[in-house]
Amino acid sequence: MAMLSFTINFEKFKTESSDLKFESGLNIIYGNSGVGKSSLLQLLLGKKKQNNILNFSISPIELPSSISVIYQNPDIQIITPTIGGELAFSLENQYHNPETISIGVNTLLESLPFVPQLNQNPLTLSGGEKELLNITTAISTQPDCVLIDDGLSFLSDSAKIKCIDKLNKYTQRNNSVILWFTSEINDLKYSTFNWELTLTGFIKVDQNKAYQYEHMEIPKGDVELSFNHLFFNYDQRNIFSDLTFNLKPFRSLGITGDNGSGKTTIAQILQGIYKPIKGSFYLAQNNSSINNIAYLDQFPENLLLGRSFNHLLDQLLNEEKINSHLISTFKKRLERFHIQWDAISQIDVMELPWSMLRLTFIVLLTHCEYDLIILDEPSFGLGWKQKVILRQYLIEKMNYKHFIMISHDRLFLEAVSDKILDIDIEQLTTTFKQNEQEETA
Repeated sequence: MAMLSFTINFEKFKTESSDLKFESGLNIIYGNSGVGKSSLLQLLLGKKKQNNILNFSISPIELPSSISVIYQNPDIQIITPTIGGELAFSLENQYHNPETISIGVNTLLESLPFVPQLNQNPLTLSGGEKELLNITTAISTQPDCVLIDDGLSFLSDSAKIKCIDKLNKYTQRNNSVILWFTSEINDLKYSTFNWELTLTGFIKVDQNKAYQYEHMEIPKGDVELSFNHLFFNYDQRNIFSDLTFNLKPFRSLGITGDNGSGKTTIAQILQGIYKPIKGSFYLAQNNSSINNIAYLDQFPENLLLGRSFNHLLDQLLNEEKINSHLISTFKKRLERFHIQWDAISQIDVMELPWSMLRLTFIVLLTHCEYDLIILDEPSFGLGWKQKVILRQYLIEKMNYKHFIMISHDRLFLEAVSDKILDIDIEQLTTTFKQNEQEETA
């Protein structure tokens, strides 16, 4: 039976050291963004603590003999240009017989909950599909231990349930131990082995509480969106067939659906990045077409390609997308999320935590002169308290801005949208949610 253990010490506080032992099964470790979940994982892998930034240290560490890691950014793990290559890569490190590898690849392909092609580029997958691919390859070598760094956060609820069932069956079959680090507090319901990492301690917790957002009124909007018999294929994959709907005026439209159903594709069509094969769409405010659109990618670092936020701010000033008189206001509002502009503005965005990167983008874009802001997975990687602050901030900005929010986080989406579009690869339905959230007791 696999076992992972370590002692964690919070030197800056009077918290007593904790001796932790994780045996076979699914162990979930929740923590708000910034408490050190990713750093703890890196310390377990033997990487040294840097610049005494962390509130804790760990030692001694006892690890199983074989470990697989699933990272927060699914692109990090993808190293080959085809899905077949990804599935084969891990097997090639374990087997030398080509026939055995070929059989293994086909078996793994059939186990994926979506239908890819062996020669398909993994980068064409949705964020959730990439996570499912990475989970499949991570356990294909039968490791004794799997470490997951927020690696299930792009999954829809239905996909996550199926994935967790797969992981549980894996642990039972192999007596393996899984440590799943997550920023989503409601993930704690998926296991009885639950922990919370804070800035001052590491404690065992029970998850019996259902978290809800307090009621906030969403202002009335005047943006309309319709799709008329729209067809779209991508990389020989059918995304939309005869997509037709008409949404009456909204202030904030939420778009949700299963992984790979086309949520992000809708955003790219609205921006003109993709052109439909057939059909048309209409996006307007007060009967005037909207062309001035800002889009925050679900992988926001891709928007800057290694540059800094200072570079982006200069670009927005040059393009007259932001009023120079609003810059001090923007920096002040950033502090609401405990982010200091001077501390991050000149750093390569690839070195910033995802949550910090995402929140800085959101606050900056909401101070710019865009008619519509599309946010793809805005709550990704945020803990519950951070989501509450972000939700309140976005609704405040809705007095001046219109939004489209794309997310699998249905609870957050219902809390920031006056209309919600549920989309599926085979069927489209619309559900209008107008201020139906119940007040928190």
